[in-house]
Amino acid sequence: MVNSAHFSSSWFITLFSSTYEPPLLLKFWDMFLSQGWKAIFRIGIVILQRLEERLIMSDFTEIVMLLKEIHLPTCSI
Repeated sequence: MVNSAHFSSSWFITLFSSTYEPPLLLKFWDMFLSQGWKAIFRIGIVILQRLEERLIMSDFTEIVMLLKEIHLPTCSI
C-alpha cells in the first residue's frame, strides 16, 4: 500500500541530493550526466533492492520513513 509518490519525488526531483552527500552523490550525478534518466531509475531500483528485507518486515509508517531517510554508505552502484 506504499505508493511510489511517497518517496520517489524527493529522489528524482533533487537527483538524490536530498538524501545523499558527496562522494556518492557526485557518482550518481556523473551517472546521470553520462547515461541520462535511466541511471537515476537504476539507482532507485538498487536502493529498493538493498532495503528489500527491511521494507518487507516494516509497516506503512516505517517504510515511508525508511525510504525518505535512506542512508546506504556502503552502496556501490
